Amino acid sequence: MNIKSFFPSFYANPKHYVLLVLFFFSNILSQVYKESTQSEIDSLNTALNNFITQNDSLNSCRVYYKLGKIYDKVGDVKKSNDMLLKGLQLANDMKNTKAIAMISNSLASIYCDRGESQKAITLYKDIYKMFAELKDSTNMANMLMNLGTEYVTIGDYKKAAETELQALDLRLACGDSSNIAYYFQSLTEIYFAVEDFENWEKYLLQANKLAQKDEYADFYTRCKILNELGEYYKRKNDPDKAISTYELLYKMSENSDYLRGMSIALSNISPLLLKKSEYEKALQNSQKSLELNRRQENLSGIVFGLVQIGSLYRKMNNNKMADKYLKDGLSAAIENSLLEDQFNANKELYLLYKKTGSEKKALTYYENYVALKDSIINIETKKNITELHEKFNDEKKEQQIELLNKENEIHKGRLALMYQYIGAGSFSAILLFILGYFYTRHKRVKLEFLAQQAEHKMLLSQLNPHFLFNSLMAIQNFLINNDNLQSYDYLADYAKLMRLILESSREGEIELSQEIEIINYYLRLQKLRFNDKFDFSIVYDESLLNENITMPPMLAQPVIENAVEHGVSNLPEGKGKIVVTFTKINEKLSLVIEDNGPGINEEKTELKSHKSYAVKIINERVENLSRLNRKKITITTSS
Repeated sequence: MNIKSFFPSFYANPKHYVLLVLFFFSNILSQVYKESTQSEIDSLNTALNNFITQNDSLNSCRVYYKLGKIYDKVGDVKKSNDMLLKGLQLANDMKNTKAIAMISNSLASIYCDRGESQKAITLYKDIYKMFAELKDSTNMANMLMNLGTEYVTIGDYKKAAETELQALDLRLACGDSSNIAYYFQSLTEIYFAVEDFENWEKYLLQANKLAQKDEYADFYTRCKILNELGEYYKRKNDPDKAISTYELLYKMSENSDYLRGMSIALSNISPLLLKKSEYEKALQNSQKSLELNRRQENLSGIVFGLVQIGSLYRKMNNNKMADKYLKDGLSAAIENSLLEDQFNANKELYLLYKKTGSEKKALTYYENYVALKDSIINIETKKNITELHEKFNDEKKEQQIELLNKENEIHKGRLALMYQYIGAGSFSAILLFILGYFYTRHKRVKLEFLAQQAEHKMLLSQLNPHFLFNSLMAIQNFLINNDNLQSYDYLADYAKLMRLILESSREGEIELSQEIEIINYYLRLQKLRFNDKFDFSIVYDESLLNENITMPPMLAQPVIENAVEHGVSNLPEGKGKIVVTFTKINEKLSLVIEDNGPGINEEKTELKSHKSYAVKIINERVENLSRLNRKKITITTSS
């Protein structure tokens, strides 16, 4: 077989050569994986017997849980369920909330795979409460995302969108970016279901971009993204690329004995083969997919397979078999409250009876089809989801993810360094100890730089939350008081400042003119906020702007904020004065901030503490910048 014709998209890109090698050695890899899986099961069973003999409930519970996960992955639902229930019994006996929650989550996952969505939803809600009691934000977010996925299954897209966006916010807030691509991928399912293909494509490409990093996506998330990418290529009228993507998903899943991934890939290839008039091959794929779903007792997959095979028989003019499969599928879809499958089955039965001339039956199924379409996708649902989407700040989320990932890398690096340090303490290798010491020291300094850079980017990517809150409250007050003109001015300046901050946050240094512009808009907003209690001026020589002078962005912002908040804001109206001066002294840029408020020594202890904290922040940042850029920056304070 010609490689290029079989894999047109991957052959053209050298990055995918590794995937081609995996494809050709898939049988060997699959066999090795199966043997290693069985070996792991045998080892765990041996350990379990020992723990049971020793009456070690905690470790027995852990082994039951792990065995349940392995059996679930290889599609042995009965054994998986048995292992998890035994583990859950032990967890309940020990009153171990975390163990109960983790095992219950795996049981809920089995309910999902079997199409028992209502059971899964009830259990996920209970598990969410358990993790809330444990104050485990990461797993709280995971349970919300699982809930959202089930709401999609039953066709409640508004609730799905609310839940999944809440899950994403919670996950980012708790500082854990692992497998974050799954959250974006799950959102694609909602937008696709309500036919918002613009946002579907945007979130899919974003999820795919994140999935290129191991820490952002696990095996299952990559499988789901591959599945969505197949649909993406199909909608781009590139069926060959779609098929190659689904085939890659199948091989990936086969190598890991992931039956669900295999069945999904096969069922998605079928309609593409049908378009190429390869009817028998399409039918074989769908039948094999149905068989895999039956092995897993996956009710939703079984229902989908019945409807798909019925549709294939209809297109192949085998009306008798089409009628049988479609009615079986419709009956199972109604029994399990699967709205989307009911919708598809009614549509196919309408087309079948229309073709055979049974107009009365065709009309009945058509009416059902239209009613289901209106209930699944309605204007109000789309509107609600769009409103939720508009509240979701994509750029801010991307920045947070990058920063969280850097922090995670730093944390992992520090742990690695700790282990290196312990290992270097070997009594018999003094020389290795010395080398390890200097290596560790070098890595520690490098990691400290990374940590400071991460903090620096975090400070620049988000303006002081108090200022944001106060600014929005000021706008609200202007609107309430019908001060429209001032409200427009405030909003315009606010928008410009946000744009400048976002632009500058991506740079290590910015031009002097940009820094002056940021300070100007910032002080204008503060002056509006405090009802003109102070005036300000920014003094500089125009020639400085032509000298290509650069500086770290928003370096003086904490000091300027203190000058406003604790210097001039409490003076009588119009009496405050702030002067920001840029000059060049001995080939060095000088920045001086002055205000006529009470001096540091005259202020209350609380304000002195606040001001000294701002100075501390700047001193730390200046020290870091001096070391990183090999430029000397000094700062002095006077009252």
